Amino acid sequence: MSAPAPAAPGALSPGRSAPAAPSGIRFDGVTVAYGGNVVLDRLDLTVEPGEVMALLGPSGSGKTTALRAVAGFVRPASGRVLLGGRDVTALPPHRRGIGMVVQSYALFPHLKVKDNVAFGLKAHRTPKAKIPGRVTEALELVGMAAYADRHPRGLSGGQQQRVAIARALAIRPGVLLLDEPLSALDARLRSGMLTELARLHRELPDVSILYVTHDQVEALTLADRIAVMDRARLRDCGTPEELYRRPRTEFTASFVGNANLLPVTVTGDGGVDLDGHPLTVPTDTAARAASPTLPDGTSKDKVLVVGMDGLRHDVIAAADAPHLKSMMANGTYGTSLLYANPMAATSSGPGWSTISTGVWPDKHGVKENSFAGKNYGRYPGFLARLAQVRPQLSTYAAVDWKPLDTQGTVTPGADAKLVLDGDADGYTGHDATIAAETESILRNQNPDVLFVYFGQTDIAGHNSGAASAAYRQAIHVQDGYLGRLLTAIRARPSYATERWTVIVTTDHGHTDSGGHGGSAIEERRTFVLAQGPGIAAGAKPTDTRLVDVAATVFKQLGIVPDPAWGLDGKPIQERSTDPFEALYPSLSARVDETGIPAGVLGWTHSAPSGWSVVNSAMGTGGVSEWRGWSFATDEFWSRSQRDQSRELNVRSRGIFAVADSDEWDDKASSGPYDSTLVTPAYAVGGRSTVTLGFTTLYRQEGSQSARILASWNGGTPVAVKSYTSDVISQPQSLTLDVPPGAANVSFRFRYTGSNNWYWVIDGVRVTTG
Repeated sequence: MSAPAPAAPGALSPGRSAPAAPSGIRFDGVTVAYGGNVVLDRLDLTVEPGEVMALLGPSGSGKTTALRAVAGFVRPASGRVLLGGRDVTALPPHRRGIGMVVQSYALFPHLKVKDNVAFGLKAHRTPKAKIPGRVTEALELVGMAAYADRHPRGLSGGQQQRVAIARALAIRPGVLLLDEPLSALDARLRSGMLTELARLHRELPDVSILYVTHDQVEALTLADRIAVMDRARLRDCGTPEELYRRPRTEFTASFVGNANLLPVTVTGDGGVDLDGHPLTVPTDTAARAASPTLPDGTSKDKVLVVGMDGLRHDVIAAADAPHLKSMMANGTYGTSLLYANPMAATSSGPGWSTISTGVWPDKHGVKENSFAGKNYGRYPGFLARLAQVRPQLSTYAAVDWKPLDTQGTVTPGADAKLVLDGDADGYTGHDATIAAETESILRNQNPDVLFVYFGQTDIAGHNSGAASAAYRQAIHVQDGYLGRLLTAIRARPSYATERWTVIVTTDHGHTDSGGHGGSAIEERRTFVLAQGPGIAAGAKPTDTRLVDVAATVFKQLGIVPDPAWGLDGKPIQERSTDPFEALYPSLSARVDETGIPAGVLGWTHSAPSGWSVVNSAMGTGGVSEWRGWSFATDEFWSRSQRDQSRELNVRSRGIFAVADSDEWDDKASSGPYDSTLVTPAYAVGGRSTVTLGFTTLYRQEGSQSARILASWNGGTPVAVKSYTSDVISQPQSLTLDVPPGAANVSFRFRYTGSNNWYWVIDGVRVTTG
């Protein structure tokens, strides 16, 4: 039996009532002690009506005691607690008009969901006739109305937490207390509940929320302001941006985010001295003056592209990265492999150029980080392209790897930009600044298209390796930045009328020990992760490539690329129609190839329906995987032998056909390599021309041959094209006149050789005219 679908959480309806109790919290010198041990020391703090205040600190810092003082569970030794301006210090909990949610949910297991929610209403002596409506209202608010008749044991952890929140909201409190509400949930559920809490904050604008947590990502994602506590005292309080950029205490600097603390002496001229070296410190006014202002946006279709440098996608699963994992579950997540030399190094310059321009390095010209040979005039980045074709869009770019600005890779065309120098100053602080500035722009301005870049994952990869805890921690921090940006988007007043697409991507991978630039699989790993209108949830396509980012941006903005742009990419939601893609169920693991991991399923001799392989002239023996034309994936084939240009098969997607006499000959064989790939017969009756299109990677050596033959009406094949020199991953088009009386044509790709090279065919399409 399928579970009922939960009601979609929606905007606050006209029928929903405002809080019955006054909102706003004030701690007025509150001290709490147990047996002479002070656990909360003279706390002065105000939570405004409608504000989310996070109490953030380590265990034993006093944050839960402060919340319990508001709830009435502990009595202050001195000081006052005020709710809505009223002194409630001496009032019992049930007379304070508050709602509270704890980490253990505290649901009654013997009561149904609706009865759990009704419990507080009955305790508050709500008229019996009003209780069903109030229960339904609260459950609808959290998207759990369809589960009203369930018992808690039939719910997931996230669903139980929603019921607990509904019970707290049913009494229409002016104050909502949340005590580590997400700590019992796994990473994916935590991400989803953070989104739900952010939505509730928007829909309950008059309710003050006090949120206790030790997780800085939760606090930075959800809170309007954060109160940082340590050893029973309030150490700092401010907005997430203020605490990141201008912490008032050493404890805040080390606890919120990542920091390198250096002892300095403040000099009389407003600077500081570090071991005898005078340093100029920018004033707060100068720092804030750097915040960019954008023109007002004009589009309801909006796109945020988040670039995370050197993020190896297969490490995300082991990292605490709830926002990335949530996007994977709710969006489309396509992984792929990069090129290698001689096309380009697996470095940042070629990688970000490929992402920004939507073309491969043989077009944009960037082969390594010197950017020598760049051809952005012919192939500009997508922001520059948008400035040409849709100048009314409001666009923004923020980077802390400066070459992305100085070399013209990303920022040209942006209406406003933030450019920092992570190489000179460190990426940890600049990444945090980019997150804070972009979050502010998303909340307070009206951008249409944004590109933001975070660089610390690459630094962690270099310093510690992709297999390290430091690398996973860097992913966690950047995932927190992503969460803040997603929350800022959902908090926009106009969010309900906007159509947002969020894309996350990377430029290259990293080896386990650290480093990139070479041809190892780990260095070549990239991904495109997208969520937005028309993009399937939970999809993991096998035909995605890094060039697809720019094409997806254009698609989501309703822009049809001009063929003259020469884009190599396609929107991430568009699937390849190549018949080879149907072969995934037939893929096998290695047989003779010892260098390929046993778990990689990536080759087959089974041809697609209507296709065939003729091996009647093939010799015997050889490596099984490559005996005659095979069908393989990039992951499998390029592992067979590195640094022989197999990594350059960039314009193939998913599964392709390959004849590889070089690898076949790595095992004892007799006779020649002679194999023919045969297409189905295509109808051409009544047509004057037929065009064969495909993508190929061909390397020529010695006496090997590669020929295309055409067979009209099943007759003797006739050679129509021969290859005698290298063709490195290029689209091909061959147009033939249709002979009189021809009703159909089939094509043959015949490859002969010995210990030579290979021929790849993909994306075969036949059209008539």
